[in-house]
Amino acid sequence: LRHVQQILCVQQFFVVGLGWKVLRPHLRPSEWAFAATVSGVSFLLGTLEVLCTSLRACNPQRYVLTQFTVHSLCFLVVIIAVNFNIFMLQRQLAEARASPEAGDLYSKLRAYGFFRVFFLCFVVTPTAVSTLAFHFVSWRSLWVVKELSEWAVFTAVSWLWRPGRSGFPVFDLAVVEHSDGEGSDASQE
Repeated sequence: LRHVQQILCVQQFFVVGLGWKVLRPHLRPSEWAFAATVSGVSFLLGTLEVLCTSLRACNPQRYVLTQFTVHSLCFLVVIIAVNFNIFMLQRQLAEARASPEAGDLYSKLRAYGFFRVFFLCFVVTPTAVSTLAFHFVSWRSLWVVKELSEWAVFTAVSWLWRPGRSGFPVFDLAVVEHSDGEGSDASQE
């Protein structure tokens, strides 16, 4: 069950990082194939780890390390995609006029900035918990800290991408004139 939870967490970060349903309506087939491959390989490695542990037939450590490598590759894709999406939003904002659409772009840019911080917290949490357990506190005491920090990250990400999120209301006050209207207003004055 823990492995399925890990796979779902990795996939949640993957699809949000790529901008699915936020910046673009569809992911490419190659992106879905990558997600399915990561999920399948991770599930297979998790199953092999459980079998090795329960049967004591082999060392499960190699499966854990391989699964960690697969997840790290996926995390690298997420980091690159989030930074690219932030760059694209900044570029669109540099070219945008003050309008309600610009308010939505600012809202998405802010959400991706927070998402990047929350993703960093998610990635760093296991290292921080391991360091604390190794030097200061027992593992049994720290599982609460680990679970609560992961819960906080998932709650924050869910809050960032909640339905009905609106842009900055100040842009709703902007008057948008079309290029046809500008020419006719200038000729009347």
